[in-house]
Formats: sequence, structure tokens, C-alpha cells
Amino acid sequence: MTGTIGAIQLADIINWPHFFYTWNVKENSQEAEKLKKEALHFLESNADRISVRYAIETFPVTHDEDDLLVECSNNRTLRIPFLRQQTVNKDGYCLCISDFIGKKVTLFATTVANTIHHDDDPYTSLLLQTLSDRLAEAAAENIAPGIRPAVGYPSIPDLSINFLIGQLLDFSKIGITLTENGMMIPHSSVSGIKLDHEKAQYFSIGEISEEQRIDYAERRGYTLTQMRKYI
Repeated sequence: MTGTIGAIQLADIINWPHFFYTWNVKENSQEAEKLKKEALHFLESNADRISVRYAIETFPVTHDEDDLLVECSNNRTLRIPFLRQQTVNKDGYCLCISDFIGKKVTLFATTVANTIHHDDDPYTSLLLQTLSDRLAEAAAENIAPGIRPAVGYPSIPDLSINFLIGQLLDFSKIGITLTENGMMIPHSSVSGIKLDHEKAQYFSIGEISEEQRIDYAERRGYTLTQMRKYI
């Protein structure tokens, strides 16, 4: 399923503390209050020139150890491998995304584009970029609330997973393209996995050993040299 969300509709769920952090402004300060007021005014004034798009879909899956075998159209199966922590966490476990996925998996992507001309105004350029980043995250919260690890973040550090999610959701439908390194364009885009397991949590894979990197590269279908550019 694909769709659009009004930028103003997302204002109430923007992560403002993170927005202030990006600006190096202390939360609850007068400077933060002023910045938020200016950001909201900018958003309201330019809402018709900011496009927030999303794609989300649920697929049946089976498991092959730490890999997901996703059932897609035309009786195809797409393998999505994941890395597992190599150091036991405080609860005594080494976690992997696959631990929190049952018989179905929900994948999502959001992106923010605009038609605002701002090349000659550094402040407006930065305001637009930081707002767009927060809107992409807010859109993800809107369509996939709860625990939703994103590609490129600590639980899924492999950017090449974007190529797999992109195939399943067809990123082109919402205007996302991928660089050769798996980065999303527009920059203000998020992709990831919604975890519905009752014990789901955010976690960091941490240090990846050479042995694990070799094993993962084989599961991912890349040479070790290729794998290094994605992780």
C-alpha cells in the first residue's frame, strides 16, 4: 500500500527534542521555543510544497536460522539475512532482528520531497532539511507505530538491505531511488521493519567480527570486499 500524508498532520508527532539536538539547541530553552515556532510557521506556509509519501506492506515469511525467506508475488521467495549480536547483552542474550518476527513481516518506507527554492538562503535550507528529516521519521511513526528498526541504524547496519526492501515495496512508486551504496534519495527517507513481537526492542549489533562478516557476506550473496562498502 502506498499513499501520502499531509505535512501539517504530522506536526504533533515530530520528535522535537531530536530536531533541537540537530540544531545544537537545548530543549525547553527560549531558543528552542523560538526555533519550534519558526519551524511550524515555515511548515504551515509551505505545506502545499512539501510531499510526504509512504509505502507499507505485510508479507508471509519462513525462517532459515537468522535469515527471513519472504514470500513475494509470482511465487518468488526473497532471502533477507540479518546480523546477530556477538556479545551477550545485559539480559544474557545475543539478539537478532529475526528473533522478533513470526510468520509475517511488515516492511515500510517513507520519504519527503519538496519544490521549495532555497539555494541562496542557508538558514531556510537547513530548516527545510532538518524538518524534512523529522517528517520522514514522523511519517514512519504514523504508519508503523511501535518498534520499527530502520536500515542503516544499529539493529540493521547493512545498507544493502535497502535493495531488498526496495524490491518488495517498489521504492519507485513513492519516488525513492538508491545509490550504489544503498543510500536513499531523497535524503529525508526512512525504510525499515515493524516488529510486532511483545518482546521486541531496539538494540545495537555492536562490533562485527571478521568471521561473522565472512558468514554474513556469504548469506547476503556478496564478496567480502563488496560487503565492506555496505557495513
